[in-house]
Amino acid sequence: MQRRKEEAKAFDYETFESQKNNVLKDIKKKNDEIESIKKDIDDLKRKYTEISVVCLEGDMDKRKKAIDDNNGKIRDINDKMKNAVDVFGRLYNARAGLREYFEKALSQLSDTRSNPSRVLGDSPSDDDKKKPEDYIKVIEDQIQSRIKEHKEQEDGARKRQADYQSLIDRMEVK
Repeated sequence: MQRRKEEAKAFDYETFESQKNNVLKDIKKKNDEIESIKKDIDDLKRKYTEISVVCLEGDMDKRKKAIDDNNGKIRDINDKMKNAVDVFGRLYNARAGLREYFEKALSQLSDTRSNPSRVLGDSPSDDDKKKPEDYIKVIEDQIQSRIKEHKEQEDGARKRQADYQSLIDRMEVK
C-alpha cells in the first residue's frame, strides 16, 4: 500500500493540466493563424490575378510544423498521464483489497463474539468472557474509525484516476 501511495505522489495533476492546456492553447492559436493566412491568400488571389503567395504559404507551413510538434508534445504528456491512470488504478485496487481485509476482520470478530467458546474453550467464567468482549469492542472501534477515512482515500484514488483519463481525452482548452 505504501509503495502505491509513493508512486501516486510522483504525479502532479495540476502540472499536467497546465502543460496540456498551454500546448492546446498554442495549437488553437496556430490553427486560427492558419485560417487567417488562408483568408488573406484567398483575398489577395481575388484582388490580383498574378500574385505570389509563397511567403504566406511558407508562414502557414511553419505553423503546421509547430502544430505537428505540439501534437507530439500532447502525445508525450498523454503517455505520462496514462502511467498516472495506471498508478492511481493500482492504488485504488490496493485500497479496495485492504478494505476487504477490514471487512474480513470485522466478520471474524463478530464470529468470535457470537461463539466465544472457539477462543476460550468450554465453560469459561464470566470474567473470561468479558475480557475478549472488551478487546473485540476496542478492535472493532479502531477498524470502524479507519474504514471511513480509508474509503474516502479509496474514492479519491478512483476520482483522480478518472480525472487523468478525462484530461487525456481532452483535445480542447477547458
